[in-house]
Amino acid sequence: MLPCGTFLILCSLTAVCYCTTDFLNLFGYQVTGKTLTTVSTSDDLVCAEACAKNKSCWGFQLVEYSTKCILFQSLTGITQDDTQCTYYVKKLGPVKVAGQSLSFIDELRVSLMYASKKACPDGWTQNGKTCYLVSDELSCYLIPSALGAFWNGSACVLPAMNTSYTCESVSFTLYNATDGEFCYLAIPQTATTSNDTQRYGYYNNICYEQTGGGSLASIHSSAENDFIDDMGALFMIGLIATSGKISSASDVSWIDGTPVDYTQYKDSTTPPTTTDFYFTIVDLYKDFVTDYTTIPERTSLLCRVAATLVLTKN
Repeated sequence: MLPCGTFLILCSLTAVCYCTTDFLNLFGYQVTGKTLTTVSTSDDLVCAEACAKNKSCWGFQLVEYSTKCILFQSLTGITQDDTQCTYYVKKLGPVKVAGQSLSFIDELRVSLMYASKKACPDGWTQNGKTCYLVSDELSCYLIPSALGAFWNGSACVLPAMNTSYTCESVSFTLYNATDGEFCYLAIPQTATTSNDTQRYGYYNNICYEQTGGGSLASIHSSAENDFIDDMGALFMIGLIATSGKISSASDVSWIDGTPVDYTQYKDSTTPPTTTDFYFTIVDLYKDFVTDYTTIPERTSLLCRVAATLVLTKN
């Protein structure tokens, strides 16, 4: 087990050793929620991998002095407990409450409460314009004050929220993809005339830094591919060779860990083969070309990051 750290980011690793899910180790905080399942391990990375692969998992506890890891769903709260350093939560997309300011920990709490991005927090019941959860008074008043929660004597009540999305900068383009709301950023690159000295990992790091946690874009529908084409130029995307070479369709994956449920190759269902993969470029015909070794003229990195969820009280 790693030493306790204030907000330590761990990475759930894919077979190609790229981070697909970030987790925060909450030093001095305890997480409450519904148990999803348990995993027999004392390795936090193994536990993170198990949580990342389960869409219902939002965090886990690596129980001290044991080989027990508890996966959580429907997280109901994060409360301060200076004795704890065994809880980890997924780092989800950014969130705002209209007209309110959130501290880092309160933003984390709210993002986890509204992980499903619905009018009520996960595990709560909606009743018209309000949401409620049977709880004790103390638990209710530990909820971030920006949400306007109050205890009615038997349950915690807060306003149902309207949800919308925004991007943090006008440089980004907002789009409703099949797998969620995302902000896209095109970063122009200089063309190269000989084999590029850098590969997709280098360019993916640029996306991560410039978007605050994003990656080279994955594409999951023809509509999304059309949207990207409308942005103009050629784009480097996050389709990568799992083992460094491509001979069949099963040899590719998305760098962000999402499923390969859409591809477009020229006259084939198989990507262009290569024994030395560099990166994938979407050409002017919207085809995914996987055998480039140089960056063509008018090429940009296409970066994708989760849009900011905006909660507005009804």
